[in-house]
Formats: sequence, C-alpha cells, structure tokens
Amino acid sequence: MLVMSNAVWGGLAISLFGLYMLKHAISSFVQGQASLQWQTVKGRIIESNAIQFHHRGDESNMGAGYSLFVEYEYQVNNKKYKSDRDAFYTLNSDEALEWSQRHNENPNVLVYYNPNKPEEASLTVGPREGKKYSDIILVSMLLVVSISVTVGGYFGHLG
Repeated sequence: MLVMSNAVWGGLAISLFGLYMLKHAISSFVQGQASLQWQTVKGRIIESNAIQFHHRGDESNMGAGYSLFVEYEYQVNNKKYKSDRDAFYTLNSDEALEWSQRHNENPNVLVYYNPNKPEEASLTVGPREGKKYSDIILVSMLLVVSISVTVGGYFGHLG
C-alpha cells in the first residue's frame, strides 16, 4: 500500500495554488498587453484612498504598507460606467500613497477602456515598466520548487 508523505501532500497543495496564481499572472499579462490598444476618455475619481495595513505581529510603522482603493466613473457612447481597476499589476506602498494624493488633489483622470467591452477600464495600461514578466517568473519559480518537493517526497527523499 502506497502511503503519501506530508511532503507530497504539501507539494501538491502548493503546486495547485501555484497553477492558480500562474493562470492569474498570465491572464493579467495578456490583458495588460491588450490594454495598450485601448481607447481613452475623460473620467472622474469618486473615491481614492491609500489604506494602511500592518504585517502580522508588527504594530510599528516599520511593517506598515499601503494599498490603493480607487473608484472612478466615465462615459462611453452616452452610457456611464464605474470601475476600480488602477493597473494590471500591484502597486507598491509608495505608488499607492502617491496615486491617492494625486487623485484627491485632482479628481479628473484619463480612463483607458476596452472599446469592445467598455465596462473594462483602467487608469494605466500595460504591464509594469521594467518588470514586465516578474509575476510569471516568480510563480514559475514557486511551481518548480513545489513540484520538486512533491517528486522528492514521492520517491522518499523528503519527509
């Protein structure tokens, strides 16, 4: 009777999570690339906040970070839309603070929208400058490690 070790189960679980994240990373990349062809329209910020969070167990400001929440409205062909997408990548804390301050000072924004699906919009287009493939690379590395753990556990080399 074959008994699977914790390494196999753990490796499989992380591999499944990695596959889910890889699908999301590829989808965001493809959508970001396609957004470079989107049209623009003037829009207006409804709400923009940099929400502060602390890393678990760290109540000092050393572990603090910021995440951007933004909501805006725009109009295409006399139909109003709302969106909350700021970019096709995660903003870092400094970017979130800067974006929030900029949008609170000037609520008028340029909105990029998908001409085939005007409900799809963003305040920026394309993948992150200089780190175009970073999410795909990081998740791929996670998959290599998790598959290695699964295989090593299956053949008895790990726990």
